[in-house]
Amino acid sequence: MRRALAAFLALAALSAGLLIGASAALAPQGDRVALFSRTLAGQPAAAEGLELTAVRTCGDHLFWVTTLPAHAPGEASTLFGFAGAPQYLDIPWAEQPPLTVELALNGYVINGDAHPVYDAILEAMAGQTERRPGDELLYTREDGTQALRRQVPLSDYTDVLPLTVFYSPVDGMDALAARLQEYFSIPVPDGLTVEVRMAVAPSGELVSGTLWQDHLTLTSPGVRRGDGILFTLCPGGALAGALDGGGIPGGWGLYWMDGAGRGLETRWSLPAGERPAGFWADGDTLFFLSRDQETAWLYLLDAGSLETRQRLALFPLDGAEENPISHLDAEGGFAAVVSPGHLSVLRRDGAGAWELAFTSETGQLEALGCRPLYQQLELMGAESVGWAFDGARLAVTGDCLGSPDYSWYAAVFAGGELAYLSVYGTSLERSYCEELTYWGAYLDTGCTVSPADSPRCLASWADSASLFPPDVVN
Repeated sequence: MRRALAAFLALAALSAGLLIGASAALAPQGDRVALFSRTLAGQPAAAEGLELTAVRTCGDHLFWVTTLPAHAPGEASTLFGFAGAPQYLDIPWAEQPPLTVELALNGYVINGDAHPVYDAILEAMAGQTERRPGDELLYTREDGTQALRRQVPLSDYTDVLPLTVFYSPVDGMDALAARLQEYFSIPVPDGLTVEVRMAVAPSGELVSGTLWQDHLTLTSPGVRRGDGILFTLCPGGALAGALDGGGIPGGWGLYWMDGAGRGLETRWSLPAGERPAGFWADGDTLFFLSRDQETAWLYLLDAGSLETRQRLALFPLDGAEENPISHLDAEGGFAAVVSPGHLSVLRRDGAGAWELAFTSETGQLEALGCRPLYQQLELMGAESVGWAFDGARLAVTGDCLGSPDYSWYAAVFAGGELAYLSVYGTSLERSYCEELTYWGAYLDTGCTVSPADSPRCLASWADSASLFPPDVVN
């Protein structure tokens, strides 16, 4: 993202000389952009050295880059650029793990390519289309076809969770799926139901059917190691705490599978009473996030031997809460773990070892009208948040809620507390591009000014590495 923005700034600088030939019906025009801000908590001194950068665009032709010191918004400046041909910020996607094992129950049609258990449910429903007590009538079409919603206990059709497997490097997916299904023999928990949505013709024939299940998820974050992959299974959802991993050899933990998908074994196990909640890696350190009914734990493991270097208690975590969400910035030398109410920050010291910097509560963000950090990450991913860490202070930026004047916030966490929080917005947020021409050539019309890419605002510390590396700008 830093390189993409650097490339855009170079483009904006080059295109500045072309603005004489550009005509745009805009309010405001050019670089005449008003900035609004308001401090909600803490002292501006806690944000000294923090620079914010907000990029807005119209129709991929007009760009505004507004930069400002977080603690002194009156010093904001805006660079305005015009491009005759559409320009797009090339934000690279994060590399996805090669293995995904998930409980996938949504969108399977009666003749679709589904797990045999799901096919069996839909085949059974084909002979049970009469409306039952408890069924919900969704609608009736003019031709008399009815749409029904029915809850079916999954345990009526299988004793173990049906796993759908995606593993791109391997041929023979059926054999691999069977091998993993046998290895990860997880009993269906009590109360797990599948929602069946049926379209039933007046004759009683099942026209179509789909399945949906949102009480339980099972994801598999993993990292490549040697000629295979090291991964775990993270239960989520309302029934995650009811899962029993006792049927897995070695229980919940870290599992290794070779590149051909033939070798499979448990390499490291969690203590009884804990279940996986996240897994990622940085160099020779593996981060394994787990949880019990009261606490979120983080294990720092040696990537080679899988020996435990540290076991850190991060923050309280109620048994009903969703799994925490993690974000690793290897370049910035920090990692963040976020729950609905807490934030833990880890930092890499001068020797390259990791340590817990601080843990802070995050409830003030929501109380003061900002989107909760956990919600932002859950809905839009880590790329929607601006992150910056200077070794002691973590700055984050996210969305404001319910205010037409302020579109983003900047918060600084330090020493286990929210040290600073301010909200910001520009006059561009309400602007509307009615028409855009370049030397008389029609290019675009009727587009609104919007963030060029998430996050709405980037953050960087003045004493940290430059946001725009010289090898890109020069």
